[in-house]
Amino acid sequence: MQGELLFEIGLEEMPYDFLSGITTLLSSRFREVMAGRHVPLERVEAFATPRRLLLVAEGMAPRAADRRIEKF
Repeated sequence: MQGELLFEIGLEEMPYDFLSGITTLLSSRFREVMAGRHVPLERVEAFATPRRLLLVAEGMAPRAADRRIEKF
């Protein structure tokens, strides 16, 4: 079963010039963190206004993929 995640952060006021860079950074960093935790995603999109950051992840697994760790 796959799901969606909606993550929203309210801000005081962000300069308009930062908005395009922050959406790219937010979506790519979220994808990196989830990949590092073995949580598969289909699509990640970020949106921003001067007072709000929004991240939408679609096709997100409900838990990390099973894996075997062998210690010697």
